[in-house]
Amino acid sequence: MAQAPTATRITNATTNRLVSGDFIKSNLLFLSRPERMFVAMDLQIHTQDEKERILVDTEADIARLRAVQLEVLEDLDRCQAPTADGCRSLSEWATARLDLHPDNAKTLVRTMRRTIDRPDLRDALASGEVSYDRIEALSESPKRWGS
Repeated sequence: MAQAPTATRITNATTNRLVSGDFIKSNLLFLSRPERMFVAMDLQIHTQDEKERILVDTEADIARLRAVQLEVLEDLDRCQAPTADGCRSLSEWATARLDLHPDNAKTLVRTMRRTIDRPDLRDALASGEVSYDRIEALSESPKRWGS
């Protein structure tokens, strides 16, 4: 008796669907980038150290992408693009365009504004050597401690 193909659960923005692993591998073009990465990653073959390295590397990638977002948001703010789109603020615009929670959008915009004159922080973020959360906290420090 033939065995059924193993199934892999993939989360889609609208539904959870159960499809066979063979179907996924033959139709990778239809999956989002994170879904393709997840399908390609067989965590059972990795050691604990390798899994930790994956997490650290992924966080560095997130930091580099946040650095790009800060630069683009700064430019859009300068051009007043959110106002032209009918938004009251850049954080309102970011909430809608980036599908962020309003608090996260406010933090992103606040961090962008605090780091405009802090190329050291922006460079550290862009290199991936420091996390976005660390940059957000460091950008707040001078105001908090009166420096």
